Amino acid sequence: MVGQLIYTTLPNSGFQLLVSQRIPIHIQDSFVQNIVYQHWNVYNPPSDDYQAVYLHQVSATHLLFGWLYNEGRDELGRSHIPYFLAYYWTGNLDDARLERFLRHLEKGPVYFIERERLESNLQNVIVPDVDEYNSPRLGLVISSEIRAKSQKDLQKKKILKLLVSSDDPVSPEPVSDLGNVLEITDVPYLELTVETTEISEKLTVTEKKSQVTAPTELNSSQVEQIFEDVVQEGMGIEGAILISDEGRSLTRAIGLDESQALIMAGRMLALAKKSQTEMQWQDWEAIAAHSSDGHLMLTPCLPDVFLFVQASEVLTGLLEVEIKRIIKKIQSIHQNNEMFVPFSPLWDDLEEEDEMGEVLADSDEQILYRGRRMSF
Repeated sequence: MVGQLIYTTLPNSGFQLLVSQRIPIHIQDSFVQNIVYQHWNVYNPPSDDYQAVYLHQVSATHLLFGWLYNEGRDELGRSHIPYFLAYYWTGNLDDARLERFLRHLEKGPVYFIERERLESNLQNVIVPDVDEYNSPRLGLVISSEIRAKSQKDLQKKKILKLLVSSDDPVSPEPVSDLGNVLEITDVPYLELTVETTEISEKLTVTEKKSQVTAPTELNSSQVEQIFEDVVQEGMGIEGAILISDEGRSLTRAIGLDESQALIMAGRMLALAKKSQTEMQWQDWEAIAAHSSDGHLMLTPCLPDVFLFVQASEVLTGLLEVEIKRIIKKIQSIHQNNEMFVPFSPLWDDLEEEDEMGEVLADSDEQILYRGRRMSF
């Protein structure tokens, strides 16, 4: 019996992670961070017929192994849609068990659910012996060289991280063998202790020009200093973080638990995307959750960059003014960086609005975030 994890895009919902019952949050997080993000480059996707198999030890007794397929086009005609399917197994890994998992990777998954029929309540899977089932999707041949290295690393108690893809060079022995092994490290996995079983949902990723790089490490220390100053000012904002349109952290979470912040921000991003689709809105301005105990707000800050803020009980108008002030400071940091275009939400009437419209008009992406503010 193994758990099941699937990451792909669903009709009218964007990218989502679906999991079966009782898969710990740190396993879900490791699947997204160390497999999905590491083995799929959205800025430079692989060929149409690309596929891969992978085996990843989260720790000595927690293992993920599975398959990656380039699923072609989605319902909107966008190409290069990844389909990650993984099985989660717990136990002490030995030589015989490792060999069995490698044979399953070659054989293919026990079941394969097409994207159009995927539902949120995935079931656990009983994996029979390799010779006792016919897989609906083929895996990839794993060479004897890779097998031998994996067994050797297992004996040395190294954490296994294996990827074999259809783009890898053909091994000289035998002719049909494919693949190469990623570097294996001895660094142990640090498990998270977040008390939840959910993971943030991901929006559909907009294709970008090859010369545009992700803003992950650009001036992050300056942005984090802004967050620290705002929190210390005591104006109601308790914490903040910048995230990408894929739900990844672009700065450290200041005043927040990063895992919980990414979960909430990811769900807000998914809600924004779903609202755009169902309501046929061209764009959106902010997603907010208000209660008597405090506020959560997600606001577009720069192209494909969003500001997530947690605040205590404070007037909504004052909170919006503070967020507006933070965004202006962040924009001033990046305004001289050619990778960013100055950007402001609808309710921030900056003088650059006309210039911004001209830049976007010349862009292939046509990424716009102007629209209605939604609260729930």
